[in-house]
Amino acid sequence: SGGSAAGNDSRGRRGHGVVAWKLAPSKSRVELASDVVHQALDLAPLRYQVASFTSGQGVTLWGKQGPRLTLAGHSGAVVGMRFFSLGDRLLTWGVDKTAIIWDTRFGAPLRTLRHEAVVVCGRVFPAGDRVATCGRDGACAVWDAASGELLRSLSENWAKGVEVFPDGSRLLTWGLDVASVWDGEGRRVLFELREHTMSIGDAKVFPDGDKVVTAGEDGRVVIWSAATGRVLGRIRDSHCVHGIAVLAGGRLIAVATPTGSIRMWEASTGLRLRDLAGPR
Repeated sequence: SGGSAAGNDSRGRRGHGVVAWKLAPSKSRVELASDVVHQALDLAPLRYQVASFTSGQGVTLWGKQGPRLTLAGHSGAVVGMRFFSLGDRLLTWGVDKTAIIWDTRFGAPLRTLRHEAVVVCGRVFPAGDRVATCGRDGACAVWDAASGELLRSLSENWAKGVEVFPDGSRLLTWGLDVASVWDGEGRRVLFELREHTMSIGDAKVFPDGDKVVTAGEDGRVVIWSAATGRVLGRIRDSHCVHGIAVLAGGRLIAVATPTGSIRMWEASTGLRLRDLAGPR
């Protein structure tokens, strides 16, 4: 999921929209205009549908012809969302201390997962049988997606985010200045990733599952071996990093900065390729 793109249009008015960037060979983009600010969105991998939410209008499912369904179930603002691999279900989470699994065909809530604090992160296992969530209190959990049963609490380290490896065999969590790689059941920490001197803002697993990248408020972006925890490469940014994405099969790393720009780096060399800016 990604953040909103907002700015002033050519006539000086405040504009909002979703921007789709073409990474190669140029910086061309397609802009889907809207009269509301989209806080985040997610794209269903195997179906032509997009989910988005705004600060006051809940979660909307979009099809080829526009808005298709509105999902109403959270009692507070939605924080994020993630489609299941087939696009038939959607996981959302929010400030009401719950995560909800939805049927995207009819817009019906299937299971409600309850935390003790605001839920700040959620991820779906590749097989669609489990989901992982994290709360603002640092508690992460693994749930059965069919029954909603709590399978495991990850209590070893305080965490503010979680990622699932592409084959579902391991989990990645991160919190203050350390990230942890867990076994897929969340039973034990396999090893810790320690390099950052300030809080880690985001972390991702490479598509083939062989590497992990972390980004922190110290401006460091670090690439690690997912097998050994050894540092493979470092990128030094002049800003604290709020978010990262691994693109082009692991060849590119996109870094989101507080200025609103997106910086593209080559993962293998650490070469800064280009900067992207949203609508003005």
